[in-house]
Amino acid sequence: MKSSRRKTRAKRALPDAAGPEQILELFANDLAIRIVQVLDRAPKLYDELRHEFKSAPQSSFGQTMRDLQEAGLVWRKAYPTSAARVEYSLTSLGKSFIEPLQVFCEWAYVHERELTAVAARRAKQSKPSETRKRPRSKRQR
Repeated sequence: MKSSRRKTRAKRALPDAAGPEQILELFANDLAIRIVQVLDRAPKLYDELRHEFKSAPQSSFGQTMRDLQEAGLVWRKAYPTSAARVEYSLTSLGKSFIEPLQVFCEWAYVHERELTAVAARRAKQSKPSETRKRPRSKRQR
């Protein structure tokens, strides 16, 4: 029985000791990359972040923020005010990740053509061939 991607994503949590695989999995999500880059400029209130990423679904945004916190890259500070006020900033670990992230992004930019070609080949291979004979239904026999 297949579960929806949303349910699988919501249930996924980083283990207590996030290793290289878990960090790479987290950054396979371009939203996580963009959030870290925005927080590198300055801490942001939740509403400011939501406005900046308004095209991202609320559930994906919230899960990505939780994943970044669980990985120790983002700090969440809640202020005790009548209106909920939450500020996010990079931890020292998150700040130390900026340079490797920039190198990764530059690498992806330099190899964009090759990566696009690979993705196109993969997409083409995953489509069923139009030249294959389809089984005839009982009516056509």
